[in-house]
Amino acid sequence: MLENQCANRLKVGGLFLVYAAAWFCLDMLGVRSLSSPWQFATLAPILAVYLAERSHKLLLFEGMTFPSLLLMTASNALVWVLNAPPKTPALFAYATFALWIGAAAFLFIRLWTFRSSRSANRGPTRP
Repeated sequence: MLENQCANRLKVGGLFLVYAAAWFCLDMLGVRSLSSPWQFATLAPILAVYLAERSHKLLLFEGMTFPSLLLMTASNALVWVLNAPPKTPALFAYATFALWIGAAAFLFIRLWTFRSSRSANRGPTRP
């Protein structure tokens, strides 16, 4: 289990580096407001990685792309709701925060329990 967690941690770290690079590019384009809907453009590279994974063309991040995409989407939604110019009702803020907690829990559970189908075919590991 510890071996799986280490491999999965590297996958999630790589995905979050891609996400951070997307935020950097968005900043370089001049979008500085957290209430701008353009912040959701940062999800485009992760969505492209997810679609490539689903079509079996990119298996580097296998199993971690969907939970990471959910957490990033929930994070963007939470930041957008909390910084929206017309103050949104508290119910929306609570709902997006609950979605963020659910997405984070899904990612952490998947991080600890996911075993790649490619590593399952290698046979038993040495002690």
